Amino acid sequence: MRDLASFLLKLVLFWVGLFLVQQACFIFFDTTRLAGIPDATLWQGFRRALPMDLSTACYLVLPIGLLGITLLFREIKGVRRALRPITATLVVLTCFINVCDIALFTAWGTKVNHKALSYLAYPEEAMHAVAGAPVAQLTVIFLAQCAVALLVLFRIDHDRSFLATRKWQRFAAPVLLPLAMLIGMRGGTQPFPIDRSWSYYCAHPVLNLGALNGTWNVIVLLAEPPEIGTNPYRFMSATEAEQRFNAVHQASLGPAQRISTVQRPNIMLLLLDSWTADVVGLLGGDSGVTPGFDRLAEDGLLFTNFYSTGFRTEQGLCATISSFPSQPKTTIIRQYGKFDRLPSLVNLLDSAGYRSTYYYAGDVAFANTRAYLEAMGFDRVHDEHSFPIKRRTPWGAYDEELFAFHVEDTRDANGPFFHTVMTSTSHEPFDVPVDEGFRGKDQPQQFRNSVHYTDRTL
Repeated sequence: MRDLASFLLKLVLFWVGLFLVQQACFIFFDTTRLAGIPDATLWQGFRRALPMDLSTACYLVLPIGLLGITLLFREIKGVRRALRPITATLVVLTCFINVCDIALFTAWGTKVNHKALSYLAYPEEAMHAVAGAPVAQLTVIFLAQCAVALLVLFRIDHDRSFLATRKWQRFAAPVLLPLAMLIGMRGGTQPFPIDRSWSYYCAHPVLNLGALNGTWNVIVLLAEPPEIGTNPYRFMSATEAEQRFNAVHQASLGPAQRISTVQRPNIMLLLLDSWTADVVGLLGGDSGVTPGFDRLAEDGLLFTNFYSTGFRTEQGLCATISSFPSQPKTTIIRQYGKFDRLPSLVNLLDSAGYRSTYYYAGDVAFANTRAYLEAMGFDRVHDEHSFPIKRRTPWGAYDEELFAFHVEDTRDANGPFFHTVMTSTSHEPFDVPVDEGFRGKDQPQQFRNSVHYTDRTL
């Protein structure tokens, strides 16, 4: 069993090395895309890619491992001869996927996705799309990757006997080896298996997608259903829809209005989850349930003609930060290669000199949220791992603990700043005065000239 485990480990390391080469080819294919990116951020992508590279390596080694287990019991020439050709075939496929990713990113700014796969049904259109790609360069990269990888592969001994010399090994190997590979395939023993969000760590799409293993991405694409093809909510013609849109978006002829006397105020965006207008007194709901919010509304500007953009947290987040309306049967935050190309309020404020921080009391990796936040340009992202939690639910810490952490973290912050605080569903029902941390004599100096903007379905 030791010989088989050593052989499989060599194959895993072989695949990880090949994937690092492919990542380098993807990132450095067009060096003009790297202008202005710090070297530390650039090289961090190779470290971020390792978990997914290991996961993909385990996927590709699994069939070899299963065949190798049969060789523990007896030597079968047909099985032995199949080991190297299987891996060699997978090498060619992964190299082909890599050059396809390079070509698609050059043309579309994304890697292989369902849209690209759908073009395989129309070979003529696919050939027209390829005509504009740097085919000669990509061919050289493909052949070079295949040649080097196969040269290394054929230096790995595939003929060494795996026969188990002890009886217990024949019983342990069929359990332990597949179990180890399955753990590697899911990226570890953490609650949620590895997904594309693990690769997103900055606001540069070329680095995020470079850290996304192309072979792993294709495996997932083949396993998940495609996006919807038609709009199920088309209730009128495009002409009528355009007329109605223009009628309600007429430009005002009056002077622009300002709600703040400070030129660049600190901005705090408070997103309240699991709220309803039925318990907000100023909105006609039960009185006395939300006194903190009512005081904020009386002191500020309250929008009452407000429509929800969706029914899930990630939909509201994308609508607020990127002004992107919710989709009927999917969510843009789950569409890799799309959400990272959305407009960003964070980037706009960043260009005006703001430092942006996101605060959340739960697992920010849920629903690909961290990947979206990194792509939008937040300088720091805090979640349940950023502060000690005394009371919590499965969704995260209670809201008052999140607010207390935010207030403490902000006391020494240099302005101007843009802070987004997303509450979870973890607050005690209706008895938490959500704004007490921002009132009174202990109010931090940074909040005294701040714009407090509250948004969600209330």
